[in-house]
Amino acid sequence: MATSLYVGNLNYSTTEDAVRDFFAQFGTVVRARIINDPLTGRSRGFAFVEMDDAAADVAVTGSMGKELDGRSLNVSKARPRGAAPPPGSGPRPGGPGGPRGPGGPNFPPRGSDPNFGPPAPRRGERPKRREPRKEEKEGFRAKMKREEAENNKDYMNYDPADDDVEE
Repeated sequence: MATSLYVGNLNYSTTEDAVRDFFAQFGTVVRARIINDPLTGRSRGFAFVEMDDAAADVAVTGSMGKELDGRSLNVSKARPRGAAPPPGSGPRPGGPGGPRGPGGPNFPPRGSDPNFGPPAPRRGERPKRREPRKEEKEGFRAKMKREEAENNKDYMNYDPADDDVEE
């Protein structure tokens, strides 16, 4: 039965024939395939190699850290798709971005677009306070007095002689 090996840290210009020839020194290679990006067609930098079980164990130990096309290889037995990574590896739980989320393709991060508000303050910085408007600078009582004076202005200058009253 064939065992699939994951080969990581490949040079982007490495070909399947070069990978097959490299692993042929450890045993019979059933299949070697380099994974390409479907949009660009460029190599994603890793491959899968299928070998006999005995040869696969020898290949994992023998090829770990060896160079191929100027890059040090990272070789391990391939896990099935969707299998959980080994404990202690990978990101911490909680996800990126905290409670507001990571942003995403339809919602740019804060500060990158002027339509979405000011940039968020850096960690450890206090947010900048905006300059208060004229109305906000004066207190509530001063504002009430000013408005009352404006409303009573006409009554203070009242002169009954100016009235055109017919008797």
